[in-house]
Amino acid sequence: MKLAIMGAGRWQLPLYLKAMEMGLETYGFAYEQGALAKNHADFFYPISLADKELIAEKCRQIGVDGVITCASDFATEVSCWVAEQLGLNTNPCQTVLNIHDKAWVREKTKHLSSIRQPLSCTGSLDSISLPFYPCIVKPVRGYGKRGVWLVNTPEEFEKIKAYSGFNDNEDALAEQFIAGKEYSVESLSYHSKHYVVQVTEKVSGGAPHFVELGHHQPADISDACREKLSDAVSTILTAVGYTNGASHVELKVTENQEVYLIDLNPRGGGDYISTHLIQLSTDCDYIKEIINISLDKFDENAYPYKNVGCSGVYFLTKQTEFLLPYFKQDLTCVVQKEYDSNNISESVNNNDRSGYMIYKDTKKLLLY
Repeated sequence: MKLAIMGAGRWQLPLYLKAMEMGLETYGFAYEQGALAKNHADFFYPISLADKELIAEKCRQIGVDGVITCASDFATEVSCWVAEQLGLNTNPCQTVLNIHDKAWVREKTKHLSSIRQPLSCTGSLDSISLPFYPCIVKPVRGYGKRGVWLVNTPEEFEKIKAYSGFNDNEDALAEQFIAGKEYSVESLSYHSKHYVVQVTEKVSGGAPHFVELGHHQPADISDACREKLSDAVSTILTAVGYTNGASHVELKVTENQEVYLIDLNPRGGGDYISTHLIQLSTDCDYIKEIINISLDKFDENAYPYKNVGCSGVYFLTKQTEFLLPYFKQDLTCVVQKEYDSNNISESVNNNDRSGYMIYKDTKKLLLY
């Protein structure tokens, strides 16, 4: 069978390797500069993902059986659009575009009894009026914690406007700040049925940007809480019309065990969550199943998946510089790491990292 892969960067490389292992013929599409995975494709086309019409025509000529990507918002939009043009199994592209609008997601899920919603409003940074404090201000179509700010006072809001991290003419979503522990739920969907695979515990850098400094699987929560999060995710995905593929839903749980929706991503989780951690902590070959869904071959009988151990990732930033001695050690539980100790930068979004360290063990590796 023939598989088209949108993108050839760090997050797509596991798709190429897994497809090779599955005996599939791969066709990679990406801008050539930085295409780390291009040498792992059977056929590589140096076409920018912005040229989706040309990609669709090439895929039609090739006769591909599936179109896929992983852990990339823009590549997900392109992948769904191309697959839809070819009549292949995918999410409707419009659904993915809608989900990337955080205000739209709030509107579509506000009636759900399985979750609570923070107070919110939208508008440009210059025109928006914040009726509640403290609040979180973020781009309506942002990702990776880009442009996320905690705002405590009107005076503070005026100060951040000049260096908010927003793009020009970009609308903001302001939401009531909810105190609690944040998790992400990693799922697979197939023909509108949803299968929760794992719950990830997030290590947050806190205010003002809430960058993610690490992740652990499985989350240290009760069975009742896990079931509540799973039920919430299923109702959320159904409400927004999500049908096929991986999803990464961020939720917050308060002291009173109330569940709040923070964000919904119509793709596998980044930060090595979908590409590495799930395979290390469960018996689900997550990347293989993402590919199978694109080929319309998902085996529903393999569900439910089981935990087989603990996994996690720590990121090296200025905030976590105290972890550097651990990065330099040869810890037996560490399966992969990469870092630059000479260029450790402060993280203001999830792209500002100077290294990572992935582990697998029988218990959670607690370094702080």
